[in-house]
Amino acid sequence: MFLDFVFIWRTVEAFIGFPYSLYGSIRLAEQLLKQIDIAVGSADRKTAQIGEVVYIAMSLHLGDDEYHMRVAKQIVDSSSD
Repeated sequence: MFLDFVFIWRTVEAFIGFPYSLYGSIRLAEQLLKQIDIAVGSADRKTAQIGEVVYIAMSLHLGDDEYHMRVAKQIVDSSSD
């Protein structure tokens, strides 16, 4: 059995928030599937699996404080090596 997940985020910070919220969304889907498998406990042990995962960020923004600027600079520097 495949279950699809849709995660809609109102706003996401692009460099730091996006990777963390994407990872967190996938981990949440995995944890929910484990709970479903435990609750159902089917005799033939067919486990639920992740189908499609849709991630929607209604808006992306860039943090403009010193910390976010350092992260952005590190990303640019490492990609230009």
